[in-house]
Amino acid sequence: MEREPYRVEYHVVANVYLQPGHELSGPDFARLWSTTSVFGKQRSVAGAFWHAGSNSGGQRRIELGSLEHVQPLLERGPQPIFGGGTCSKAKLARSGTTLDCDFYYAHGGASRSYGVDTLPDLLFTVSGQWFENTGPETVLEMMRLHFEIADKYAPPYGLIDVSPAHDCYAGMVYGPTFFGNAPLHRHVEDINWVFSGAKKRDRVRGIYWGNYFGPAILGRLGGRDHFLTGFRQQATLHGDMSARIWEFTNGVFVSLSLDPLDLKPNPPDKAPPPLKAPMLAWLVCELGSRGALCAWG
Repeated sequence: MEREPYRVEYHVVANVYLQPGHELSGPDFARLWSTTSVFGKQRSVAGAFWHAGSNSGGQRRIELGSLEHVQPLLERGPQPIFGGGTCSKAKLARSGTTLDCDFYYAHGGASRSYGVDTLPDLLFTVSGQWFENTGPETVLEMMRLHFEIADKYAPPYGLIDVSPAHDCYAGMVYGPTFFGNAPLHRHVEDINWVFSGAKKRDRVRGIYWGNYFGPAILGRLGGRDHFLTGFRQQATLHGDMSARIWEFTNGVFVSLSLDPLDLKPNPPDKAPPPLKAPMLAWLVCELGSRGALCAWG
């Protein structure tokens, strides 16, 4: 009997946009990379680490969380370490490793897209299978730590998205590498972000399950206290704090609900997941009315 082909139906994606020249230090990157060992004795299909201006020395199969190939770079100094790794099944049903990969992790420097400079970022993606098997609270705590460490560098914006695999390409649609066959709305979103939000750094790329707002965005929203007061009121209205709030030194993270699986995509033959309309509508109005939603201008 033929085995059922492996499919990743959705990914949970955390991405933090950093300031050029304020990428994660080597020790901070090493600390975050080490947390990926929570997924067990998994070896990346391809992994590599390097300092800016040097090459990676080639891709290797690297155990998740292992510092074997990171430690030599740390010994050369605290400068940023770029790289990461990706994991996927040996035989995939769809071409390439992107749609059906279980894990994608990358700390990248500034790049170019559409002829415009893009921001460095820290991308961390897990498949629905890994997210549910490892446990939502465990993975979310890892993601929270990523935002906490990145917050020291005053990043302008970040997000946690829950998207079908064919829509987010393991979260790579949030970086400078873009796919020609990505959905049209992703192209529009990316172009708007590159030419407006990423350039000004005081606007959000969009509204996702989770949203990190840096100092400039919070300034547009009337300040941290003003924004959080209104957000807490809305979250309480819909059920004794129906959303997550992570407060950091420079920015804050808020979500549409407590559980990202509320937005887990359903199979085509089933009803779509319930939209967290009240919190979403409030955020759209709050950000849009203050010019903090990504747009031309």
